[in-house]
Amino acid sequence: MKRLLAAICLVALATMPAAAVETPLAFTTRDGNINLIASEGAAPEQIARGRYPDIAPDGKRMVYVSEDDKSLVVMDLASGNKTTLAGSETRIMAPSWSPSGDRVAFFRFDENYRKELLIVDTAGGTPRKTPLGNMDPVACAGWTPDGSSLMLHDIFHLYLVSPSEGVEAEAPLEAVTGAKDMSTSTDRFLPHPVNADPIAFTVSVPGTKEFEEMFNEYNQALFLYDTVTKERKRLTPEDMLATDIRWTRDGSAIYFSGYRTSEMSEQYPFRIYRLDMGTGEITEVCAGEEPAI
Repeated sequence: MKRLLAAICLVALATMPAAAVETPLAFTTRDGNINLIASEGAAPEQIARGRYPDIAPDGKRMVYVSEDDKSLVVMDLASGNKTTLAGSETRIMAPSWSPSGDRVAFFRFDENYRKELLIVDTAGGTPRKTPLGNMDPVACAGWTPDGSSLMLHDIFHLYLVSPSEGVEAEAPLEAVTGAKDMSTSTDRFLPHPVNADPIAFTVSVPGTKEFEEMFNEYNQALFLYDTVTKERKRLTPEDMLATDIRWTRDGSAIYFSGYRTSEMSEQYPFRIYRLDMGTGEITEVCAGEEPAI
């Protein structure tokens, strides 16, 4: 397979009305709704209340966290039928389907408010806790293409974790980001879903003068890093905030939420964007956050 970075030619960078987007596409809004664009050209439809939606690899099911943050729910997108996959007395968050669709990884807070990583079979059963040692991960886990491991991180290190055995490897985040102390708890590091070499990530970097004056902090931008060539490339412009990144299943695009500097004073500025990895073109899809594709 040709390296992904060799195929990236960032020659066009624009925001325009949605043309073709991958579907089904789920996303959240600030009022606690989960919405779905079921097919190309369809209008968003509210289908549930909750957070952290994730679409199954077969495109037929969605997992999400209930409105009270204590149940992991699977919805059949055709019928709307819902099944509780796991429950908890404490908060749970950030479910992620395995590439084969037979498992879901998610986070649960323990009695000390530290995050635990659990794996549950989608056919049912008791969730299994993955040993993490002293790691306190940011609540984001991306599966490697073969489903054998997950990529986790805290604010200092990136980890490769076996669902049953725990940490297999680790590296300082600066090896990926290129600088120390750039990462925050909202950053994401996600391996490419087909080719294990590239990693998409967000990190805090200097933004426009207007952004830094309003928020008194750096902006969050989207980058791509190749673990073999050690190359990293910024994919979003200086005037755009990027968060909640999500690869498409074939790795041809990245969806994310964010907004441009010109929109940051709006009451609800967040939009869903699609970044085409072949052209670098950024397309605005709709208002919302936490895209799942």
